[in-house]
Amino acid sequence: MRILAKSIALAILTTTPILAATTTTSPLHSIHTKWEEHKADRALDHLSQSGQYAMVDILQAKHILDSGESASALPLLLRASKRLVAAGNDRQKFIAAESDLHPVPQHPASSSHTPVIEKTAWIPVGGEFIVGEELAPEKKTAIATANSQLKSGQRQEVVETMKVVGEDTDFIVSLAPLAQTQKAINQAIALAKSNKSQEASQVLDHVMDSLVFISDNDVETVIPTSKHASTPHKK
Repeated sequence: MRILAKSIALAILTTTPILAATTTTSPLHSIHTKWEEHKADRALDHLSQSGQYAMVDILQAKHILDSGESASALPLLLRASKRLVAAGNDRQKFIAAESDLHPVPQHPASSSHTPVIEKTAWIPVGGEFIVGEELAPEKKTAIATANSQLKSGQRQEVVETMKVVGEDTDFIVSLAPLAQTQKAINQAIALAKSNKSQEASQVLDHVMDSLVFISDNDVETVIPTSKHASTPHKK
């Protein structure tokens, strides 16, 4: 399932236009819309933006390494390393044994995944809204738009787009083990400095393999919550 994990992570880099929300005068619709807006905002609050941007750097670096350009990948790897340090200081970080997490069936771990045995720090580095097959096509399109906006860091746009849905949704969070990811990045940096692009790229495969995908409901039990910061994170 390594290709699946990479595809999910690569989606962080995509963007799509914002859909215009349909209007209605129904009080029930208004209440439901407000709830969906609150739920979407709360779900986004569980993600580490530093962790998200670190994953973007890692994926871009891997793409460059695959083309044999070690020197060009180095700045991205170094920036990813700094962003992981910042992610380690984010309030979204939490400590848990992997055995206490409950992976979702929609996104199983890679077949090359090696579970972390001891308790470790986890960073929420990405997320995805999912819905049932019975949802109307235009609302499925809205979910796809929200996911693209989410993975490109457009938080407020996600909240606005989710107003279109007006239905219950689930939110899946991708987690990266902090220490394991930092170790892999350090190894990739050393290999890139030695112009060993293929080996460095293979190390980054291990980062993708280490990801665990859990439900936002499970996240609620392990990630501390607080009021949203008024100043957005910068890339």
